[in-house]
Amino acid sequence: MSLGRVLVERFQPEVLEWLRERVDVIVVDPWADPESWEREAPQVDAVISRKGRITRAHMEKSRGRLKIVARTGVGVDVSRIDIDAAREHKVWVTNMPGSNAAAVAELALGQMIALARHSVAADAAVKGNRWSDYLRFIGAELAGKAVGESLGALFSGDADAIGKRVEAEADKLKAQARLLCRQLPPMLATQQQLAASLPQFKPYATMTQDDVDDCTSDIDDKGVWASK
Repeated sequence: MSLGRVLVERFQPEVLEWLRERVDVIVVDPWADPESWEREAPQVDAVISRKGRITRAHMEKSRGRLKIVARTGVGVDVSRIDIDAAREHKVWVTNMPGSNAAAVAELALGQMIALARHSVAADAAVKGNRWSDYLRFIGAELAGKAVGESLGALFSGDADAIGKRVEAEADKLKAQARLLCRQLPPMLATQQQLAASLPQFKPYATMTQDDVDDCTSDIDDKGVWASK
């Protein structure tokens, strides 16, 4: 026996299957087919939506049939749901606090890695056909490049060039490391803020002040990597 008629957006197939076992489901994409959404909204018992608008006119045309509007987001966009009208017509409006917390935490972690590895700048360089900029984004892989060029110098008999090439590549590697170390303090602050506001992010918040201090302590006041 159906529990009612429910207007929903296009969700995952398993979600729709679960709903169909309990209610009569009307699937409409409010952006792709706004006319159908407008027609169906006043003729259902419930709405499950993220994008669709539910207005005072819908509630008035419903004549008390519409009982609940369930938002699939963490908040309620008042431009999408007329909260005052819902209160007047005794329509429940719900949301899903924290439902995307893990996704936000993962995105934040990805952005931190992208910042550390210059992913956005590297992407722009590739799209701009600036292939010669690649050395700015290689990072630790410069160490392998230095070894490869040194071996090449050995087999070519140009032994005098070994020291110069290794030193040149080491300087580039140090420059990359200095840039990364300077980014650690704001990254740590961002991490701490995220961990405080999103409990799901705490397992990923492994950077400590000791990590920042260990990195920055190797750079002297002039920004030069100190030898140990």
